[in-house]
Amino acid sequence: DLDCIGTPQCPAASGSCDQPRFLEGPGTYTGNTTGLDDTNTPSCEDIDGPEDVWLFVVNAPTPVCLNTEGSDFDTIVYVRPEDCLGGADVACNDDIDVDTRQSQVEFIAAPGVPYFVFVDGFAGLQGRYDLRFQLAPCDQQPVDEVCDNGEDDDLDGAIDCADQDCDQEPTCAPGLCTNPI
Repeated sequence: DLDCIGTPQCPAASGSCDQPRFLEGPGTYTGNTTGLDDTNTPSCEDIDGPEDVWLFVVNAPTPVCLNTEGSDFDTIVYVRPEDCLGGADVACNDDIDVDTRQSQVEFIAAPGVPYFVFVDGFAGLQGRYDLRFQLAPCDQQPVDEVCDNGEDDDLDGAIDCADQDCDQEPTCAPGLCTNPI
């Protein structure tokens, strides 16, 4: 039930198509595929291992970057819209490059579509991983939030005073009077 995901009634220590974990917003999520089921196969690699499944939805057409740099094993990342079990991958990657055994995908997410993100292992490998979820192209790196420029500088989905990084800024203080009269 997609309405249940991310609520206290549906906690998930690891994800599956029946009960994926929810990507609540940009950031780095940690997981572990050790001992999980191997029920899905990515389009970019025939020899895979157990996978962890995540889910996200965006409200507007949005560039998305997902990568597993910093993970403890050779990962595969793939993404399926709407149909977790039988859908076609919109993005799939086994290795970022010949020297980097972690994975990275980039695509434009459509609004209102549930996207299932799989963190899998090459040739049965499994272990601890980091999944970086960024609502921006992969080559755009986050910087410190500027609290008065109308932009999401740190790519966390929050702009200016709505960003928790700006909580201590005087311009974002609750009840601040901007009219001296």
